[in-house]
Amino acid sequence: MVSENIFSILYTLKDAFLEIYVKLCFLLNYWPHYGGAELVTRILVKEFSNKGNDIYIAYFQDFGVDCNLNYPQIKLPDKINFDSIENINILNNFLNTNKIDIIICQFWYLAPLANASRKGISAKLIYCHHFPLIMPLTNKKKFKIFYNLLNFIRDKRSVYRQVLRIYKIYTYVDALILLSYEYIKQYENFFWNRNFKKLHAISNPSPYVSTEQINFNKKENFLLFVGRIDEPVKRISLVIELWRIICNKYLDWTLLIVGDGPDLEKTKKNAESLPRVQFEGFKNPDEYYTKSSILLVTSEFEGFGMVLIEAQNFGCVPVVMSNSHASLPDIIQDGENGLIVPNNEMEVFVEKVELLMNNQDLREKMAKNGIESVKKFSIENIVEKWEKLFGKLLK
Repeated sequence: MVSENIFSILYTLKDAFLEIYVKLCFLLNYWPHYGGAELVTRILVKEFSNKGNDIYIAYFQDFGVDCNLNYPQIKLPDKINFDSIENINILNNFLNTNKIDIIICQFWYLAPLANASRKGISAKLIYCHHFPLIMPLTNKKKFKIFYNLLNFIRDKRSVYRQVLRIYKIYTYVDALILLSYEYIKQYENFFWNRNFKKLHAISNPSPYVSTEQINFNKKENFLLFVGRIDEPVKRISLVIELWRIICNKYLDWTLLIVGDGPDLEKTKKNAESLPRVQFEGFKNPDEYYTKSSILLVTSEFEGFGMVLIEAQNFGCVPVVMSNSHASLPDIIQDGENGLIVPNNEMEVFVEKVELLMNNQDLREKMAKNGIESVKKFSIENIVEKWEKLFGKLLK
């Protein structure tokens, strides 16, 4: 019995000595706020720091403040030509001076800079792809075949360019993170003759540590949109169209729009004749998730819908218009913890939203299922996957 206890202690000590503490440098455009990628970065850096790792930030543009993110950081000067010689030299010196072990690049257009800046140092490079593998073309006009064909050919985000871009990045990174195993399948279909050892699927973490008991009696009749007011991507016009159809039928319901962006004024003008539409601006969405009953998501594409797991955490049921959401099945099980609508099917969208508006028991059932299902995206589970990857890269 004594020998077994000694063996157990020694095994525990072995694990403790093998635990890896690393110096991580996150490279991104905006800091500390802007969109989903910045939110994910803030969540990860706090948790990595809490676990004893050293965190460094390299970025280009300030967006908001966060006094709790007091990490060594550098603001790179040339925000037009990201991989300019000036940026490369400054970042290389920053990485070298701080003896960075791993660079985590959050955007494809910064990957060449990250790679060039590790010349002469041994830092590993991880690239995180926060978007669908192939971004859909935007501003398409229904039934305008020739327009769409021309748009496809001219659009800089054509399939060929996107595939070539990811292919090139894959050749020099040490690991490429995709947000779902579904994206790995897509990648393997495009590059069937390549070695896929660098590919890893790690979902975004939930920004919430735990969920308090939800009091569903305090839920109000609010439809909620949360996100950047950027029409080609988020397609908030579809939310306004939905409300235009049903607003006079549900006089005790209100549409809340939380967010800011380039198309805010255009969206306000589109909704100015409609009753009970509230534009809340750029706010912490937690209080809106708490009191709202239904979340509306109409994005043209999402890499991983952070807004979905945020809403589910607070018992707000998502209704999602699906287009390029390969990761959506990871989050939403249709009819169980949310509802999925085929892309551009407005009649079905209205039907699904009304189904929830008319049935409080169904809303509560789906909300409870969502609170349970979102636990798999806990920060503890996600960080464990990251730590395994760090160990693999640095062993």
